[in-house]
Amino acid sequence: MKKILLLAILLIVVGVVEVVSGIDQTASVNVTSNLSMTLSPSSLTFGQITAGNSKDVTSTFTGSTSNLQISQITVTQTSGSVLTNSNVKFSKNGGTTFDTSANIVPISIPAQSSVNVIVRLTVPSGTQSGSSQGTITYTILEA
Repeated sequence: MKKILLLAILLIVVGVVEVVSGIDQTASVNVTSNLSMTLSPSSLTFGQITAGNSKDVTSTFTGSTSNLQISQITVTQTSGSVLTNSNVKFSKNGGTTFDTSANIVPISIPAQSSVNVIVRLTVPSGTQSGSSQGTITYTILEA
C-alpha cells in the first residue's frame, strides 16, 4: 500500500513542478519508514545435494511493531543451473505442503511475531555436478 501511495505523491509533485516552472527539473525524494524486520539466516546454504534429491532450509522472519506481509518472492540464479523457480519451492505451514514462489504469497507476519518459511531446493535427476548460486528476494509490505 505504501508503494502505491509513494508513486501517487511523486507523480503529483513532478506534475506540479513541470506545470508551474515550464522547464525540466530533477526531483528526488527520500522516504523513510519505521518498518523493520529481521531475516535469519541472512544466507541460505543447502550444502551437497545428490541429483534427484531435495534439501530443506528454514528462513525465519521476525516483525517489529507493524503487521507485515511478504507480497512477492523472486528466485534469481546467478551461476550454475539448479537455483531456478521450478527447483525452489516454499512452505509456510511447517513443511506440510510446498508451492512455487508465485503461489505461496501472500505470507502474513504479525507484529512482534516470527514466521518460518521453509525453502526446499530439488536437484533434478541427471543434473551435472557443480555449484549453483542465486538470490531469493522477498518483497515486504506493511499489511
